[in-house]
Amino acid sequence: MVLKIFFPQCCNTADSGLLVGHWIPGHNSAVVLAVIHYPFIPGQVKKYLSELQSQTQVDLTVLGSWSMPKEGQEGMDSFLKDLSTIFPQKCWLQLSREIGKRGFTCQVVQNNGKLLLDQEQKNGDESSKGDKIILIHYDQRKVMLSQLHPVQDAGQKSDIEPSELRLVFQTVAQSQPLFFLDKYDDGPLKLTHWQSEGREASIIAELLKQASVPVCIFLTWLLSLWQWLCSF
Repeated sequence: MVLKIFFPQCCNTADSGLLVGHWIPGHNSAVVLAVIHYPFIPGQVKKYLSELQSQTQVDLTVLGSWSMPKEGQEGMDSFLKDLSTIFPQKCWLQLSREIGKRGFTCQVVQNNGKLLLDQEQKNGDESSKGDKIILIHYDQRKVMLSQLHPVQDAGQKSDIEPSELRLVFQTVAQSQPLFFLDKYDDGPLKLTHWQSEGREASIIAELLKQASVPVCIFLTWLLSLWQWLCSF
């Protein structure tokens, strides 16, 4: 079994939480759209995704867990893995990363209890021979803004079988309402996705703008003082 996971680059340093996305029909692949940060209430997550499904017509679901534990969160990884019983899936994705390291740990727990490991982790494990996870990083902003994936109307039918990549593009484009809420909003759920980077950049720019006001006043005062001294 070869499983492809399309993972957005903007989530590479996201706080630990749940992977939200969509299983691509007809393919052994999943596209991750966002990370819902811990802490969260499972009931609120289910309600939120249910509301989004009615808006987007995309079967959005919890694909698995994302773990990037900070100091004092040593037990976070184990806690997130146990959530597979609350959000049951045919395959539960377990992605993790250590702060300061570039590599990812990718695991899949199937509903039969079998653990599917990536190629680096299965060295010497003959039982997992042939099983492989391919992690594909994609630029969510470019995919979202690209004109290469016109969204087909629900009533419009086509005889052409859409490719896997086209289905990924369409999924990201149709999931636009998911990107209205991010980690800077006041609410019970905090998310990281491509819009979070823009919000973060805007906040930093605004802080720099506010910080520059006292500096400008000080420089203006120094210039006035210099002109006054030069007048003698």
